[in-house]
Amino acid sequence: MDILEILKTRDEARIKEALAEVHKQKAFSLADSEFVKEEWENAARLHAHHIALISYILPPNVEADPESITGKDYRLAVAFQVALKTCSEIPPPPGDEFYKLVVEELNRLARSLCSSE
Repeated sequence: MDILEILKTRDEARIKEALAEVHKQKAFSLADSEFVKEEWENAARLHAHHIALISYILPPNVEADPESITGKDYRLAVAFQVALKTCSEIPPPPGDEFYKLVVEELNRLARSLCSSE
């Protein structure tokens, strides 16, 4: 599955299909990440793909506890859309190593999408 190609289409049906596939892959990756360091990085990459995909289909102004995982993901989804519109980068979050890897991948996706326009 080529996440960049799917994001370029902005096709809601394809995005939802990809989101279902990413969820499956991420579940296996997260389970294995307790035992294998490379899977931790893969889980972060897949989580970034999840955030990028949901950024295209989330309704505006979702209410979520800002400190919850959902709140963090929503803020990153909004930041990803801003990064795409301005061809800028999302600043790395303080402290959380997993989310630093997620933001690195989101920024890589944003750079790739901006350079292909």
